[in-house]
Amino acid sequence: MSVDDLEIMREYEISVNLEEKEKADKLETQLNVMKEQLNTIVKAIELASTDDPEDMKLTEKVFTHFEIKDKVPSRNSYLVKR
Repeated sequence: MSVDDLEIMREYEISVNLEEKEKADKLETQLNVMKEQLNTIVKAIELASTDDPEDMKLTEKVFTHFEIKDKVPSRNSYLVKR
């Protein structure tokens, strides 16, 4: 194997590593967005557990935004499932 062959192999390896890192970065970004969305949904469910009409409205908005089909949980259903 020549020096040129080794250089080509090294450049290819660097290129592949960069592509893998870019893919990993994209997946990490997607994961972070999903975590934020899940935290928002969890907070909305916690708000629903207070039975405050204003909190229930916020919860309904979150459920509508994320297209959650189930009805907004009431305080009693939240406590039972917990």
